[in-house]
Amino acid sequence: MSKTWTIYKRELGEYFYSPVAYAAIVILLFYMGWKGLNLILEAAQPEANMRPFFAFSPWILSFVGPALTMHLISEEKGRGTMSLLLSMPLTDWAVVLGKYLAALTVLTAALVLSLAYPITIAAMGNLDWGVTVGGYLGLLFMGACTLAIGLMTSSWTKSQFLAFIIGAFSCLMLWELGNPQTLMWLPSSLVGFFQYLALGTHMKNISKGVLDTRDFIYYLSIIGASLLLAVQSLESRRWR
Repeated sequence: MSKTWTIYKRELGEYFYSPVAYAAIVILLFYMGWKGLNLILEAAQPEANMRPFFAFSPWILSFVGPALTMHLISEEKGRGTMSLLLSMPLTDWAVVLGKYLAALTVLTAALVLSLAYPITIAAMGNLDWGVTVGGYLGLLFMGACTLAIGLMTSSWTKSQFLAFIIGAFSCLMLWELGNPQTLMWLPSSLVGFFQYLALGTHMKNISKGVLDTRDFIYYLSIIGASLLLAVQSLESRRWR
């Protein structure tokens, strides 16, 4: 665990010494707030709720997650420092977990800062904090998934740009599986299965305040599988 902590501190420091973390936080806060608050203010009868906010934010996370993680491993490969890192007494899991937890800390900080939005909306009426807390929990888990997917794709290539493109595309495809129009060409017997695989399906359940263990198991499975594939990618490089 101490090795993971070492990597975590190193990566977190690099985040805030570069514009990456600040840019991601600003973009996330701006678009989440702009879209969410605009939808509420433009409504015929504005209500004190966060539904538009939670409906739009996951789409932004599909880009922000890979953007935060695209450099974590691909940059090391491009600079040639990955071989040096792997030659140290560090396990591949320590490297991957340390980098992942650093990215998760940055994302969590952005979500905490966005609490200014529900506080503002609460001033407009009686905000349902139960649904709001559930929505934020859903955003955190979905964001954690997009970070894990982004880290996985970062381990596959030396190009940060390519890692971002593959990561964002993967996240958007998992999100799009929850769209009924996307699945209309499938047999009805398979629609339920593919909808279960969609990131958005589970996000919608949690944002409604419905806390189902199946939704959390799904997110944890995506995170675990993505990190495992990232570790295996590093192990294959060590083996070569």
